[in-house]
Amino acid sequence: MIFGKKEKPKEVAKEPPRQVVSTTAARAHLECTAGPEKGQTFRCAPAATVVGRDVSCDVVLTETVISRQHCRIDRQPDGWVLKNLSSNGTLVNRKPADEVLLADADEIRLGAKTRLKFVVEAVATFTSGRPQFRARATGQEDEQADEKQEPAAEQAKVSLFKRRKGLFIGLGAYLLIVVVIAAALAFRNPTVTASDDIPVLTEEDTITLLPGGERLTVVRTDPDGYYVADANGQHRTIPLADVNSGKAVLRRGIRKALEVRFELKKDHPGYPYTIDERNEGLGALCKQQAKENYAMSKLPGKEAYLFAAVRTFQKSLAYYGGRTAFVEDPASERIRLEALKELRDKVKGTYDAAVMYERAGDPKQAMKKYKILIEMLGAERDNSIHENVSRRITALKAKYKDIKF
Repeated sequence: MIFGKKEKPKEVAKEPPRQVVSTTAARAHLECTAGPEKGQTFRCAPAATVVGRDVSCDVVLTETVISRQHCRIDRQPDGWVLKNLSSNGTLVNRKPADEVLLADADEIRLGAKTRLKFVVEAVATFTSGRPQFRARATGQEDEQADEKQEPAAEQAKVSLFKRRKGLFIGLGAYLLIVVVIAAALAFRNPTVTASDDIPVLTEEDTITLLPGGERLTVVRTDPDGYYVADANGQHRTIPLADVNSGKAVLRRGIRKALEVRFELKKDHPGYPYTIDERNEGLGALCKQQAKENYAMSKLPGKEAYLFAAVRTFQKSLAYYGGRTAFVEDPASERIRLEALKELRDKVKGTYDAAVMYERAGDPKQAMKKYKILIEMLGAERDNSIHENVSRRITALKAKYKDIKF
């Protein structure tokens, strides 16, 4: 040390501060950098994005060691927060994370191979780093410079508006005309467009809250509304008024669409779940026909017979007056349950494959799978699965007009 002088402390290199982005206008997505879905991009939902292996998730990953609902990304006022939902754990930047505030370019690790990069699309409205300032003059020079620049800037703004006033007015009128014409055409000829938000078919009925897109599983229907469960297992009731008014969207699941009950017309009118009267003779005929249909469904190209077998079994139960009639015939009951499970699995597997092809940009293979489902369901157009698949087919045809399906 030199007498009378102090040594300057050595500067220690610090890790750049993580950029925290305001979510008031930001959007985010996940880029898969490793794993079976490498190269795919998944947009984050406006409120909550569930990531996992189950097809009901917003981001569906296929690696087997990933949990059905592995983690959730919530959009909160202070940023995007990742919450771990899996006993297998979730890593953020190679560190275990139960609940962590995400920053742009953070790496999320799930399973053995899957890596997701969190990307914020909008420009940050504030950061936690050091602000960058322009070089400034000091003291009186600074004040004089500001006094000279402000009037010049104001004058430039005024002169620019005066010079371009006519152009601005013309552009405004042109845009107004374009909007009016587009609205009129859309009203006269409404078209269906393919959306990235492909509605998934889940086992149970689900309710999606609007806005926000939170998907809830329907546990049961109560007089007050729908008793539902969220991704964390928390229960609540969604009023019927919210579904009827459009605040919440009800989507029928595979189980309710396939495991229907036929009832007497006087008690429960409505196609196709009605019978005229109880008749054990007709019940026996339906049971025999159902077993024959199930045997036919095993032949190549006869998938539609599987659906017919399930429906005929259900009609047989109705004529008998309930499942108790099959207790004395355990062989038929075993075939009935086997056919029902096989149909449910085949519908789900075929639909999941179609969605996978559609998201991968292979419309021909997606259309092929969707058409298999239509053939499988036969003429039952009121079925919620048939309605869902029909909308996807229409959307594909609208998006890929140059392709002959």
